[in-house]
Amino acid sequence: PVHRPSPLPRGGAMEMAPSFETVIFVDVDGVLNVGVKDGKQGPLMFNETNCRYAEHNAAEVPDQRSGDHAERGAFEKVLSVMAKTDSPESTDNTFAELACRGQEHIAVPLLRRLAEIIIGARQQGPTQVVLASNWRRPKYAPRVHCLEQELSKLLGEHFVFDARTRQLEENTAADRLRCIGDFLVSRCAAAVGFGGGRLLRAVVLDDLFITPLDGWLCGEVAGSPRRVLSEADIEAYLRSRVPATASVAVKVIHPYSEWNTESGLRVQVASGLTQQHVQQALTFLTTMIVQAPPSPPCRERGGRAALELLRRRPRTEGEQSPSEAAEEPAKQVDLPEPATKVDLPEVCVNKVSAQPRRVEIGEALSVEKPWDMVAGETSASLVGFRFKKCLWAAVPWMWMHM
Repeated sequence: PVHRPSPLPRGGAMEMAPSFETVIFVDVDGVLNVGVKDGKQGPLMFNETNCRYAEHNAAEVPDQRSGDHAERGAFEKVLSVMAKTDSPESTDNTFAELACRGQEHIAVPLLRRLAEIIIGARQQGPTQVVLASNWRRPKYAPRVHCLEQELSKLLGEHFVFDARTRQLEENTAADRLRCIGDFLVSRCAAAVGFGGGRLLRAVVLDDLFITPLDGWLCGEVAGSPRRVLSEADIEAYLRSRVPATASVAVKVIHPYSEWNTESGLRVQVASGLTQQHVQQALTFLTTMIVQAPPSPPCRERGGRAALELLRRRPRTEGEQSPSEAAEEPAKQVDLPEPATKVDLPEVCVNKVSAQPRRVEIGEALSVEKPWDMVAGETSASLVGFRFKKCLWAAVPWMWMHM
C-alpha cells in the first residue's frame, strides 16, 4: 500500500500562508526504474531478465577480444548494481529488489514512491504533474497509458499527466533543463498572481541522462557560463529563467550514484527514487518559505527622484539639508518631575474562613459583602460616601449664616 502523508493541521501559519501551486516534473527512465550507463551505447535496462542473463553468462564470456571485453564489462556492471544497496542509509534494501519484472519498464516500488509525492502535494493545493521524459514522444504513447493506469490504482483515482514539456531534441542534461525552464516561463506567463502573494513550487525528478553533476555548463550567471556542480546550481538556473518579479521555489532531486568495482570499472547508475528522495520532496512541499518579490523598478526610481528633488529644492534661511540634519546630535529634553504619589485607600476585603461551612439542602448560601461594596459598587464609592458625610455636616452651619 502507498504511504499517505498525514494531512496538514488547520489553523496557524500554514493556513495564513499565501496561495500556491505545485508543478512536479517527472522523468521515467532512471526515476521510475534503474538504469546502468554503458559507455556511448544506450543505458542497460535493469530488469529481472538482464540480471539472470548476467548471472548465468558472466563467467563464460572470454575477455581476449575487445567486443567480448565490452560485454563482460556490461555483465560486471549489472552484477555490481545487484549487490549494491539503493541508498547509503540503507543496509538491507539492494537494487536487486528494484529490478523491473520481465519486460516491464517500471519498478513498482519506485512508482509507489512517486505516488507518495503526488499525494503529499495534492493535499496542500493545486498540483500539476508534467511528463518531462523521453516518454512524451508520440511513439511511447502506449507506455504512458499503462503508466497512467498503474498510477491511478495507487492514487485511488483517475490519473493522467496534466501536461508535457515541449517536443524538442534532447541530447544532454542541459537540453533537458532548458525544456523544463521553458515550461516554467510559459506557466508564469499564463498564470496571474505569481509574485503578488502566490507562490509557484516546482519539484524536478530527473536523472538527466545518468549525468553526474561534475561542472558541465548550463545557462549563464553574471554574463559567464554557469557550471553545474550540485542540485542547488540547477535550482538557481531554473529560478533565473522566470521573471524576477515571480515568486518561485524549486527543488531538484537527482537520483544518481556511481562507484568503482574491485577491478577498477566505473559504474554509473540512475538509481531511481529512494525513500530519502521522497522525504526530501515532502519536506520541501510542507515547508512554507516565501520570499517576497522585489519592489517594481518604477517605485524605486520614483523614491530616488523624490529624494533628489528634495535635495535640489532651495532652502530657506536657517533650514538644514537632510545630511546636516542627520549628522546633528539629538537635543536633550528635560522632562518635568513626576507628580506627587497619591496614597489610595485600601479596599476592605473579607477574609474567607479556613473552616468550610456545611450547607443543608434547600438552604440559601449568604455571602457577606464589604461595607463599601454594596449593590455592585466599586471601592470608588468610598469617596462618594465621605463626600456626602461632609456635605451633611455643613448644612447646619450654612443655615445659621443665611
